[in-house]
Amino acid sequence: MKRFSLRPRLSRLARELPRVAAVVTETDPRNRRRSERVLLQVPVLLEIPQSDGRSLHGDAYTLCVNAHGGLLEMGTRVLQRQKLVLSNPGTGASQPCHVIRCDKSINGYFAVAFEFDNPSPNFWPLVFPPTDWRLVDKE
Repeated sequence: MKRFSLRPRLSRLARELPRVAAVVTETDPRNRRRSERVLLQVPVLLEIPQSDGRSLHGDAYTLCVNAHGGLLEMGTRVLQRQKLVLSNPGTGASQPCHVIRCDKSINGYFAVAFEFDNPSPNFWPLVFPPTDWRLVDKE
């Protein structure tokens, strides 16, 4: 079993957050999301199924999340539409998802936008989630 690790330093993350925050507050309707984004750094575990039947396992941190998915940074390149299983070690919850986009970051890692197979607003450990996340529960 291959394993990868990503432990971003908070100082690097602090430099990146203004860039992410600009995306979060986007007002152009073409770039609006189905649910409000939240800047949230959460450690997550990833399982990446491989074509030979084995899986890659590793950890990463989220940068930004919403009820439908999020953005994380990891050290391994993944392909668009590639299936993943994302696990939250804090809650023990797991959700299947797929890669929407994978871009190389300026720091050498990969910024991975992902979408849950089914909306999962309760996956993230938020005491006060955005109000539009409650509407997702009713879909």
